[in-house]
Amino acid sequence: SYDFDVGSGRRAYARVRGGACFGAIALGGARPATVRQLLQDASEGFFVRYSASASPAEAVGFAAELGRMVEATNRKLDAGMSKVDAVRSQIEEVKGTMVENIDKVLARGERLDDVMLKSDNMRSSAETFRLQGRKLRRAMCCQNLRIKLLVLGLLLVLGFVIFLAVCRGFSCVT
Repeated sequence: SYDFDVGSGRRAYARVRGGACFGAIALGGARPATVRQLLQDASEGFFVRYSASASPAEAVGFAAELGRMVEATNRKLDAGMSKVDAVRSQIEEVKGTMVENIDKVLARGERLDDVMLKSDNMRSSAETFRLQGRKLRRAMCCQNLRIKLLVLGLLLVLGFVIFLAVCRGFSCVT
């Protein structure tokens, strides 16, 4: 009996007996002992039914019988699945679900951290905006007051100049 890995989670099994080679390729989930037993049953069945010098046509006819043997073996495996295997399967399923949930929680935590960081940035930006707005409002008020005082001063000077021009000096005052 020979077996070796063929990649992609598959394994090849071979059994040589009486000059004939019996082979199978199984998926990674298949138990090696089960595949070896199937090959042994196939080789024994072939040599019981046919002689060592079977023709190629007989070998092809045996292929259909071999297919029925594989189906029977699969039914036995499915029916004989122990409770331990069922529990292991459920445990793997729950484990996968829990890992998925943990990944989701971690991703949510990262998103919450991002939201908190953005919220803090917005809060500091709002405070900066409020302080700059207050400074700008004070500056605008001071500038407005200066313009009003300048206009008032100009009006007073203009009024005084008009008074002096109308009265020709201070003669109207006396």
